Amino acid sequence: MESIQTLCELNANFEEVINCKSINISFVSQQEIKELNRRFLKQNKTTNVLSFPSDPQCYEDLLGEIAICPSVIKEESIVQGKKRT
Repeated sequence: MESIQTLCELNANFEEVINCKSINISFVSQQEIKELNRRFLKQNKTTNVLSFPSDPQCYEDLLGEIAICPSVIKEESIVQGKKRT
């Protein structure tokens, strides 16, 4: 869970820099990310991360949303020979 804490800390620091704007971050399953990818990007496959900008006219304090699929990221890191740091 160290990486989640680091991500939250980075997000908190980033918020200060961008005048208290926010970003929604969701950790999702492979099924959920595949559905998001199919629905919004017309790609019927899993992926590691998806990002969606918000409409500043509707949500002036929200920069956008990020969907992260940890299981896909883990699989990719093994295939690519990346070590956990």
